[in-house]
Amino acid sequence: MTDVGVKAPPGGLTVPRQRQRRSVRGILDRGDDRTAPVLAPAAAESTATVLVPAQRRAPAAPGPAPAGRVPEVVRLMAADVAAGSVTAVAAWELGAVAALLAVPAMAASGLQRRRFSPSVLDDAPRILRSSAFVLTAFLLVCVAGAVSLTQVLVAYAVYVAAAIACRALAYRWIRTVRRDGDLTYPVLLVGDEEGELARRIAEHPETGLRVVGNADVTGTVCHPDGSTETVGTVMARDQVTDVIVHPVCAGPETSAWVRRVAWRAVALHLIVPEVGAAPRRGWDDHVWGVPVLRMQTALHWRRARVLKRLTDVAVSFAALVALTPVLLVVAALVRREVGPGILFRQERVGLDGRTFDVLKFRSMRNLPPGVTSPWSVTSSDRIGPVGRFIRHYSLDELPQLWNVLKGDMSLVGPRPERPEYVSRFSEEFPHYQFRHRAPVGLTGLAAVEGLRGNTSIHDRAYFDNLYVESWSYWADVKIIARTVLAVARGTGS
Repeated sequence: MTDVGVKAPPGGLTVPRQRQRRSVRGILDRGDDRTAPVLAPAAAESTATVLVPAQRRAPAAPGPAPAGRVPEVVRLMAADVAAGSVTAVAAWELGAVAALLAVPAMAASGLQRRRFSPSVLDDAPRILRSSAFVLTAFLLVCVAGAVSLTQVLVAYAVYVAAAIACRALAYRWIRTVRRDGDLTYPVLLVGDEEGELARRIAEHPETGLRVVGNADVTGTVCHPDGSTETVGTVMARDQVTDVIVHPVCAGPETSAWVRRVAWRAVALHLIVPEVGAAPRRGWDDHVWGVPVLRMQTALHWRRARVLKRLTDVAVSFAALVALTPVLLVVAALVRREVGPGILFRQERVGLDGRTFDVLKFRSMRNLPPGVTSPWSVTSSDRIGPVGRFIRHYSLDELPQLWNVLKGDMSLVGPRPERPEYVSRFSEEFPHYQFRHRAPVGLTGLAAVEGLRGNTSIHDRAYFDNLYVESWSYWADVKIIARTVLAVARGTGS
């Protein structure tokens, strides 16, 4: 067995050049044959080959959306806009501002998502917090001289009252159409062996859930008539939108396939275990008395991916323009030390196992013909003074800003690795493959924690997955700031 603290291999492998882009199966394709249908349209594959070259999969054909799903979201947004518009009774300027900001303010407070048991009284504190954004905008309009302070106070009081009243009406409508069966969402239960949660859902249709099966720890769905199906078959046929996991099944065997399933744009919920106390901030929701926590994976959300990509494009373009003099100087020094060919290209594995050519400034002299390149070369005598300097301050990685601009990489994400090492590490460390759920990055959480080069692959994968599963925009900002400090200190290489 491989020691969990094993470090990166000492070397001895050569990277073959690939003329045609390929992908390496990993996060979405690996698994035993019981879960393979969830992750790939092809027949199940042997687990002996963890990552193999494959063509990019075509996305699954979208199935029918749950009846009334879009109207539920639209109704919530309409209720918030209506609440903002009512403030026009104080001043039309304030009504326009409130109508414009109501939806994003509610979204920022977590109130623009579907829940099993919506309650306006439970939401009142968050509605008040979200109203602070609207109040701030009101005060700015007041400072501009468009309205008086009295109008601001009246408009704010009207907005809060209207927001609560409109939400109450929207929640009442949602519960009604759910009871009528016009608004249901297919849910897959995991570990509900006694059928307690399924019974509660069946007896209380106002939750909006429709149970399509109960899976065990191996990913097999058992039906009341004794028949069994794979999780993949059930999810593809019934277009599952939610997965609820019982705490007794939250072990390594379950987490492997649930992790893959949860990355296919379904909402993952964990039943809060009965330990005599609640989480510090309480639970997010409940299914007729059974508390559940929604497990956040923000990079699922299209708006999060779009925001991250827009930031990548803007920052990488600005950095390439601003650093042009530095790039030219480094290029000239590299050309003088190592000769023709200032850029080094090497195949790496990125998002969803797709490969691309990463760019770097050459920092080493070429190897003699027939000599292989080691995995770690920090102490190689092939590195000259210029190469050592640009590696020490990570200047050799500046060309990767072009990879970021092209979309091969992101500013922040797991650091990319060569295909043969991805295959090897994924076999030795089952959790390693999951790091490819996010775009690889110029820097990353594991990198700023010092896990680069000849360090523990086991620990590196844990930090990479921690970043993927707890992503936030602020997390990227923090990692970039820590990277800048590390480079300035010369500890980023």
